[in-house]
Amino acid sequence: MSCEDCKRSQDDGMIAPYRFGIANIDVSGCNRHVKELFDVLNAHQQWKTGEGGGVDSKYGPLHIPAVPQNEPVFVLRAQDAHAVYLLFEYQRLVGSHNKEMEERMDLVIARFKAWSPKKLPD
Repeated sequence: MSCEDCKRSQDDGMIAPYRFGIANIDVSGCNRHVKELFDVLNAHQQWKTGEGGGVDSKYGPLHIPAVPQNEPVFVLRAQDAHAVYLLFEYQRLVGSHNKEMEERMDLVIARFKAWSPKKLPD
């Protein structure tokens, strides 16, 4: 990435964390290019993991690996102004029995906090 905004964000040390498969990736660049990269990575992960299921009451059928086809799931979107507070509470609860998952939640929370714009759920 080579636009002027990318160079500035790299100089400022702005980093966006991304979870790809089982790897954590740190990406730096302008918002537009980071979003483009995340979109490509997300599309690749969906293509590779097209099997799976899950059904959300708002978004309908999903393709989540290791989730049975008709299992109910609940989707929290980063644009939801309330979502990060639910993630903090979930992290607190899961930390009582699974320290590894509690630590992984730090990455999820960081990505939700960094997302813009925020809005109230519709």
